[in-house]
Amino acid sequence: MIPVMTRLKIRHPAEGGMPQAAIEEKCDSILRAVWPVLREPNPTLSDVAANRRPAATRRGRRSKAA
Repeated sequence: MIPVMTRLKIRHPAEGGMPQAAIEEKCDSILRAVWPVLREPNPTLSDVAANRRPAATRRGRRSKAA
């Protein structure tokens, strides 16, 4: 799990228009870890203070019963 502060290091340059590959190099992360962080909702101040991830909607497979 990526800590909240690292998530903020990924999110801020992306909001400024930096490409994902450049963010990857800056944060010493892999591209597969950058794009899911950018898809998450913005963390609130209480999320950052508690060092927890914001609640995200989880996507999964559809039920076969449907």
